[in-house]
Amino acid sequence: MRVFRSDLEPEEIVEVNRVVVTTPARTCADLARLTEPLPEAVAAVDVMARDGEPVLDDASSWLACHSRWAGVASARRVLQLAEP
Repeated sequence: MRVFRSDLEPEEIVEVNRVVVTTPARTCADLARLTEPLPEAVAAVDVMARDGEPVLDDASSWLACHSRWAGVASARRVLQLAEP
């Protein structure tokens, strides 16, 4: 497990079963941009997208709005390779 800190917007935070977590889109974007190596990042994003949620589109939109953040270029590649 790897722990990191990052700024969060209020709309990126939700509560699930009384536990505060990030939204699926933010979690997916963070996995895509911070997981290494590439195959592990793709596998993690595949799992996020398997339930049919539009998480890939939402994560892509998040990345477009945060294009200067670390790992965004590799995250775009991860999302291209992901298969729900």
